[in-house]
Order: sequence, then C-alpha cells, then structure tokens
Amino acid sequence: MEDTLREIDRIIGRINTHPEYSDRVRREIKDAMMIEAHRHSALIEAETGGLVTTREKEEICGESLRSLESAWYALSRDGELQTTTIATLGHTFSPKVQLTKGFRKRNVRFASFDEEEIPDWTQVTDRMGNLIMNLPYLELPPVTKAIGAHLGIVEIHPFMDGNGRCARLVQNFCLSQAGYPPAKIDSAEKSIYFQLIERALKDRYAGTSVLHNPSPDERVFHDFVESKVLVAAEGLEEQLRCRRAYTIEIGKIDNPAIAIAIKKLLASFGRKRQTTAYEIGMHSQGKGRYKIDILGDVGQEELKGVLDKSTTKYGGKYTLQVNRG
Repeated sequence: MEDTLREIDRIIGRINTHPEYSDRVRREIKDAMMIEAHRHSALIEAETGGLVTTREKEEICGESLRSLESAWYALSRDGELQTTTIATLGHTFSPKVQLTKGFRKRNVRFASFDEEEIPDWTQVTDRMGNLIMNLPYLELPPVTKAIGAHLGIVEIHPFMDGNGRCARLVQNFCLSQAGYPPAKIDSAEKSIYFQLIERALKDRYAGTSVLHNPSPDERVFHDFVESKVLVAAEGLEEQLRCRRAYTIEIGKIDNPAIAIAIKKLLASFGRKRQTTAYEIGMHSQGKGRYKIDILGDVGQEELKGVLDKSTTKYGGKYTLQVNRG
C-alpha cells in the first residue's frame, strides 16, 4: 500500500515540476483518460443484469456514458463535493428507477446483502452528508480518501440504481481535485472488481473495517484501486514525455541548405528512438529566418546540444522556447 502510494506521488511530483511538460497537453491527456474511465464504468453497468444483445448493450452503454458526462459536469461546476449535487445523480443515472432527484426513500438489497445489513433509507441523508463533509479533513493520503468515497457510497447505497457509477465517478472526481489522473476500472475486470468490493463491504457491514483501519479484505480493494491510479500516473508521464513541444527560431542563415541540414539533425532524435511520436516542421520566415516546431520525446538540453554545434559550424543564431501552454 504505502510503496504504491509513494510511487504514485513520486510520479505526480515529477510531472508537476518538470520544466518541459505542457499544461495544455496534460489537461488533454487527463480529459481523454477520464472519458475512457467513464466508458468502462458505463460498460460495467451495460454488462450487468442479464443477457442483452450487442445492440442493446451499445444503447445502454451510450445512455450510461451520456449520464456520466452530465454528472461529471455537475460535480465540476460546483468545484468541490456537495451533498445536494450528489443527491441528484441517482436520477441522472437512472431516471426510470430513481424517479426523483434525491436519495432513496425505501430500503434496498444488492449482491449478497439483505435489507437488514444495508443502511436504512432514513439514515441515508445523514450518512452521505457525514461522508462528504468529513472526507476533506481526514488525515489520509488523497488516493486513500478517494477510495474511501468510492467504498462509502457503495456501502450506504444512497440510490435505487446507479450506486456503482456514482461511486466510481466521485472517486475520480476526488482524484482529479487532488491532481491525480483517474482510476480506470476496466470492464473486463468487472467480476474481480465486484468480488473485491463485496468482500470489503462484508467487513464494513460487520463493523470490522473502517477507512483508517481497513480489514485485510478491504486492504485488497485499496490495493486494486491504487494499482489503477499507478498505471494512470505512469501512462500520463509517458505521454507527456512523448509530447514535449518546442519552437525554435533560427536567424542569419544565408543559405537555405543550412536550415535544411539543421532540421535533419534535429529530426534524428525521432529516428534514434525509433518512435513515430516525433513531429518536426520548418517554415521560412524570410530574410534568412526559419521557424522549426518540434513535438516528441526529446529534451531541451538535447536540442540545445545540436543547435549549439550547428550554429557554431554554420553560423546563425537561435532561440529555443518550451511550449508549456
């Protein structure tokens, strides 16, 4: 647990302090990751509850995905978790089952749990309020608090339907607010995900496990989700490294062949790394000036090394700008 959390934080720390990683690209990657997490969350629900045709599954998944995006917008609009907003999500996810924008008004059962084990409907509003209100003040790592929100919502089961989608969404909202990428729970792992969360909840309902002192089975669920956050953090760092962007302006070049030669030298980084994720373009600005745009897995110091040697050999001057915006 602690090793995984420390590694996640080391990666996020490197990302946050790296002088060559673009803030704009980071937002784009995180947004794409979130959409993919939403898609798998929708697929988990589409594949649950009986056999359906491929077309029916696509329709269910499409409706679920749209509701997840709408719910994400509602949470993002608030900027922080609000019990009143979360109370509307059951209706957003399943308006035909959760008829009103509020928490459930009758008792439920799910998985192997009877009505007697799941919190009575009269307790839901207070328990959800306490969960959301206390979460920011817990002296626990942000990833652990996000997992706590996930487990807490499924434990309380505040809606007639859509509890799993809500739990996964709120977990990823907590991660996003703390600067982490989302945890994508792959729909192909639906069975093990359900098994792990059910085992954790058995201990929660038995009173033998809480977030700050989890039982062995709840600890396994934490490990499962932490591993997803670690994979996401590693993927985010890899994509940022491969999408570093630079603008180089070279002046006082009398012969266009010299500019072309410099471009070829800069392009060699892509060939050396044997990657297609390396783009370079050059445009003449007139009067011996050229602009070169580079996107790929290359560092500022590497580029400076080539440019220094080239301008020393051929003449000319250059400026190199890291595009972080």
